[in-house]
Amino acid sequence: MSARFDALSRIGPVARPLLERVDEVLVAYGAPPGHPIWAHLRRLGTTPADAVAFFVDGNPAPLRAAAERLRAQAEAYRATPVPTEVRWEGSTADIYAARATALRGHAEVMTGRLGATAFYVDEVATWWDESRTALAVALAEVLTSTQAITVTSGGAAVTTETLVAAADVGAHVLAAVAAAHDDGQGLLRGGADLGELAFVPPADPARRVDATIDLHH
Repeated sequence: MSARFDALSRIGPVARPLLERVDEVLVAYGAPPGHPIWAHLRRLGTTPADAVAFFVDGNPAPLRAAAERLRAQAEAYRATPVPTEVRWEGSTADIYAARATALRGHAEVMTGRLGATAFYVDEVATWWDESRTALAVALAEVLTSTQAITVTSGGAAVTTETLVAAADVGAHVLAAVAAAHDDGQGLLRGGADLGELAFVPPADPARRVDATIDLHH
């Protein structure tokens, strides 16, 4: 599903005023000592509103399009013939056969590498989709909570109750962000080999002085 039409794209703007108020309270007054939000803040290094904005702005659709282009490129490599046999003999024929064989092997490896990369890109897009869905659920939960009412109904005044409520909302949202972060890190560690795969031609075989060409009329 396009990010423009999923749950997070709809609920994110609705939740923004609440999250911005939560950020204001946390930045100005901090959170109660020992509150779970401190662990999330230290680990993620971001506030609830900024974390949600990052996921709201993410769009997995271009990744899926890129994966399709990679598969098309892999198919092009697979379909491109590299003849390794020629109708002449001699040093030039030996050199050609060796390089053509190496090139065909390289193309086969490239085909596999592109396919693996496309699969990895699809996995990243799926991670975006699943993370956005989980975060949308978390936002729906905080929007309907008594803590949200406490944070938004107090006006400019910030009481101890407001501070605790803001920390509760922020911790719930950041817990969903932390789970997505962990899944993304696992995907990164187990991802495809994305390094450059350069073609290394083989050493030329020893040259021969004889050469014949097979001509057919």
